[in-house]
Amino acid sequence: NLLGLEPDTMLTILLHVGTLFAVLIVFWRDWWDIIRQFWRSKMLLMLIIASLPALALKLILGKIVIGGMPLDEILDSGVFLGCFFIITSILLMLADWIDVKRAGKQGEDVGVKQALAMGCLQAVGQFSGISRSGSTIFGGMASGLTRQAAAKFSFMMSVPAILGGLLVEAYHGVKEMGGSAMKARLTSNALPYLAGMIAAGIVGYLAIRFFLKLISKHSFRGFAVYTLVLGIACIVLQAAGVLTFSLG
Repeated sequence: NLLGLEPDTMLTILLHVGTLFAVLIVFWRDWWDIIRQFWRSKMLLMLIIASLPALALKLILGKIVIGGMPLDEILDSGVFLGCFFIITSILLMLADWIDVKRAGKQGEDVGVKQALAMGCLQAVGQFSGISRSGSTIFGGMASGLTRQAAAKFSFMMSVPAILGGLLVEAYHGVKEMGGSAMKARLTSNALPYLAGMIAAGIVGYLAIRFFLKLISKHSFRGFAVYTLVLGIACIVLQAAGVLTFSLG
């Protein structure tokens, strides 16, 4: 928007690919273990379980139509952005409270309970304004994981989510533009697309590394305050008509 560019489905897809590579590289040992023990991998099973709630909620909300628009699109439109930022703030504050309350009692092993808890929070975290990482880390800590274990599984959970998003976006892209048109756009903009994908991968890698190091030493309080202030600001700006979102 700042550069005056039109939305580009192909670029969106490739930026997700860059982010996907970042997650795969940071946790390459875990992914290698999953590949080596594919049919016996507990981690793979937990990732599948954790992915189900978001898929189920997406399907359910997609069938609920209000004013001619699916409910999932309404929730993700930005209309509730301020409220969702405040929800993120509350979840992060609760995560800090749990960390203090259960100090020394949390574990590192992700089981079915933890996968389901984090999966349910990931379902909520798919809407604009609710942090997917923040909500899933809260779910992990609330179900008994250390903040480090919850953060690691949260990022690994993003891989099935990103892959699912890629498939959906690719499907809509082909449906709207046609396969030949998408192929032509990919060919004509190969260099800019590659630059965007590499940038997303590098920044994603650095962000994950930084975040993992940050949460091992600091609380979520600063980010909770930030999202609280941001949420209140969004609500005020929306009420004043300065910030608007379209449902059409």
